[in-house]
Amino acid sequence: MHRVLALVLIATSLALSACDPGIGITVENRTDELVCFHERSGVRSCPDNVKPHDSVTWGVICTSDDTILVVLTVEGQQIYSNSATCGEWDDAGARIVVERANGDFQVTDSLGTR
Repeated sequence: MHRVLALVLIATSLALSACDPGIGITVENRTDELVCFHERSGVRSCPDNVKPHDSVTWGVICTSDDTILVVLTVEGQQIYSNSATCGEWDDAGARIVVERANGDFQVTDSLGTR
């Protein structure tokens, strides 16, 4: 009986890991400012953030066709907003880089032009 239960648990674990729904979106902050990460616009708080000169990867649960919106803010000011399907983010490497040049934020992502 214990062997059967163990086999069922192993099979379930393998099936779940094969279907691993989600991606990791990495934000690299090359500025001296705290950058806030949001999955919707209009958010004022900043619980998910990237410290200056650091990078963080957030796990986003989604399936290939789900649309994922990423919004970045600094001190409440939106500096970036882009959306793509989970599959598009995953295929592109799901990376966003925040830099500052001549006092302006320059944000690029791995999505490029689609």
